[in-house]
Amino acid sequence: MEIDIGGVLVMAAEDDEVRVTLRLPARLRDRIKAFADRHNRSLNGQIVDSLTQQFPEPWPLENRIDEMIRLAVVIRQTTDSAMVDKLADEMKETLKEMASGRVTGISQRAQEIARERLKEIYTSDLTSDLED
Repeated sequence: MEIDIGGVLVMAAEDDEVRVTLRLPARLRDRIKAFADRHNRSLNGQIVDSLTQQFPEPWPLENRIDEMIRLAVVIRQTTDSAMVDKLADEMKETLKEMASGRVTGISQRAQEIARERLKEIYTSDLTSDLED
C-alpha cells in the first residue's frame, strides 16, 4: 500500500519498516554513498544509521533507573571503595528527591517509579544487612 505524505511516497511493509521515496540533492547523495562505501554499508543503511543517531529511541525513565541500579550493584559487588558507596548513596538520594517531588519537571508516573525503586533498594539493603 502506497501513501503520499507531503510529496513523500511511503509504502507500508509487513514488518515495522516502511519504504520511503526520498529526493536528495545529487551531491548529498554522492557524499552519503562515498561515506557508506568507506564503512562497508549500503546507502540505505547509512541513511538509516544517520537518522537513528539524530533521532534516537526514547529512553524511558524506568529503564534508565533500572540500568543505574543494576550497574551500581555490580560495581558495589566488584569494588570495595568509599567512592562507590558515595555513588550509591547519591543515587538513592536522587531517587528520594524524585519520589518526594523535589526534583521538578518529572511526571507523576516518574515519581511512582522512583518510589517503587526506592522500596526495592531499601528491601534489598535490609536483606543484605541481615545476612551480614
